[in-house]
Amino acid sequence: MRKISIFLLALLLILPICNVQALDVSVRAIKVRESNEYSPHTAWELGYTGRNVVVAIIDAGVDDEHPDLEGKFVAGVDLTVPETPLTPRDGSHNPDDKWRHGTFCAGIVMGTGKDSGGKYMGTAPGAKLVDIKMHRGREPGGEVQWYIEDWNENLINSFEWVIEHKDDFNIRVVSCSKGGGGENSSGDSLVDNAANKAVENGIVVVIAAGNDGPKNKGFHDLVAADGVITVGAVDDRGTVTTSDDIVAEYSNRGPRKDDGDDDPFDELKPEVVAPGCNITSLKYSNGPLPASGYRTSNGTSFSCPHVAGVVALMLEANPDLTPEHVKHILQITAEQKYPATFPDIHPKWNRSSGYGFVDAYEAVKLALETDANSTDPYKIVYISSVKDNDCLCGGVKVSGRAFARRGEIERIEFRVDNRSWTEAKFKKNGKWYNWSIILDTNRYDNGNHTISVRAISGEMHSFEYRVNVVIKNPVREDGAAMSLKPFLACILIATAVCIMGYYENKTKKISRFVRTKMRIKFNGHSM
Repeated sequence: MRKISIFLLALLLILPICNVQALDVSVRAIKVRESNEYSPHTAWELGYTGRNVVVAIIDAGVDDEHPDLEGKFVAGVDLTVPETPLTPRDGSHNPDDKWRHGTFCAGIVMGTGKDSGGKYMGTAPGAKLVDIKMHRGREPGGEVQWYIEDWNENLINSFEWVIEHKDDFNIRVVSCSKGGGGENSSGDSLVDNAANKAVENGIVVVIAAGNDGPKNKGFHDLVAADGVITVGAVDDRGTVTTSDDIVAEYSNRGPRKDDGDDDPFDELKPEVVAPGCNITSLKYSNGPLPASGYRTSNGTSFSCPHVAGVVALMLEANPDLTPEHVKHILQITAEQKYPATFPDIHPKWNRSSGYGFVDAYEAVKLALETDANSTDPYKIVYISSVKDNDCLCGGVKVSGRAFARRGEIERIEFRVDNRSWTEAKFKKNGKWYNWSIILDTNRYDNGNHTISVRAISGEMHSFEYRVNVVIKNPVREDGAAMSLKPFLACILIATAVCIMGYYENKTKKISRFVRTKMRIKFNGHSM
């Protein structure tokens, strides 16, 4: 008998109480869709909707007869039944959803909002669907299978099918809101290896973190895989603005269990967080009538497809990006709201929120800027001594660290704004590189500036790490910034004048004293 996956029952049954929000709020909150709060700085206003990017949803099937999924189906397979002429595994079979979960996730990724007059639209309404049914959920007749089926085996089969057919159907993204077995996994199980192999084959794999938080211990198999993007849940309090957002109480916390290698970044999961509380998405049909309408639910299961949709936007903007490029861009551009848990490893990553709250606009913008042929995502560099919005004056030491996940780093460079790159001093310690520079703020006008740093190896460079600072040098009465060097020189000159005046005065007093003594002595001799 195949092993019982009881923890998955808990994963999918836990529906925490959250503040009211809906897909029309959450998609705006992550800066995908136009809004009063963020327009024109949204991904759709950059011109990207995930057009024709194919996303494979590994779940309990998708009911693509829903009006919001009309025309989305590209291919499908039902791995819960034997292969027969009626259920072929060549992609021509369209499996159905008799449980609800897969259809709901598909709506978050690519729903067009047709059935709601455009109100409830997914993050990438231009994306296409590959429907991979890897379990039957608790659909009628599937209850027994729910308790006895080997989820890891089903997941492995799903990833193997994706790899085999990725070129047939141009599959670029996998969205999977399921976990495997093996609690507190170190990411080295068979299902982890299957997911990593999909990533190595150029497929971005996005996985839900799980709903056992906040006192969970690590992650299950698949969720813990090195190459996947693990997504936790945000409660956005029903508002578009992110100022009141918090990590959902139930969202699984990191880090992942250490796998014993010399790469500390593997353990930094989740990677990002996205809305997962009271999300409104598509209903499935469990009867003879076609699917229609919407329902509301909670969980990291629904944070995952938000990010999968953002990935589709990024790949439409820049199809040359590899999965590692995509992951790194999401990490760099995520909005940090919580302090770093391990600042010596990375100044952004937090065990609850990962690298931060996903920001679709910044992610798509950086995707557009990235030259995949010259950007090495396996070199990591950051600034640790200066934070966003810090005020700088005079000669400031700016320092940080770099890490080579593959190969070596030959040099580290920095610049302010778009000026030329300058080499920084660094000292190597294993795979870590400690670097520093002295920034002379007198060379720059007062106001806002961006400090950037990057690592170089051969013809390749890392992603830039950027910090936005405010330079505030002393200001003259006429309002112009005053160079600190002349200012210090004035202080030194004034000090010297005071000292000279002091000694000149002392000299005069001594001279008068000596003359007086000599006069007395002279007068004494003359008597």
